[in-house]
Amino acid sequence: MYINQIFFDKIEPVLVELKNKLKTDFVLFGSAPLYLMGVLEFNKDSVLNDLDIALRDLSCISQDAKEVQFRKDPNQKLYKINIQGINVDMGSAWPGQEEIFEKIFKNPVIERGFKFANLDICLEWRELIVKKYGREKDIIYLEKIKQFRLKNNYDRL
Repeated sequence: MYINQIFFDKIEPVLVELKNKLKTDFVLFGSAPLYLMGVLEFNKDSVLNDLDIALRDLSCISQDAKEVQFRKDPNQKLYKINIQGINVDMGSAWPGQEEIFEKIFKNPVIERGFKFANLDICLEWRELIVKKYGREKDIIYLEKIKQFRLKNNYDRL
């Protein structure tokens, strides 16, 4: 499997610090797996907006993390911290999304000990987000995942 080393090398110090800070298992999802696997382009000049982290247990989040609501929904909380200049958004299953959240932890892509959601769950997650919110960015990412899967005969199921 192709791994974008430029992307991984950029985030690895952040992941090491995050792992030391949280002291628990986590999985990267959102756009990080897409950059890692080459679905989205990432080069030395690319800017990374944030990293999305799935946690099973929120008790490991430090008190310096800022609590925010996704789309101003009090049932959809995230916790934000900044590590080495990169924003890290951490969260657990939101009400009604427990099943898809659990899938994020199944069959991850592991690179140097760090877990990334696999492409199947990235596709399923984006389909859910597009259906629910219709954000332009998510529509574009969903199409890029589908094109990547076709181009690469990707079938991990």
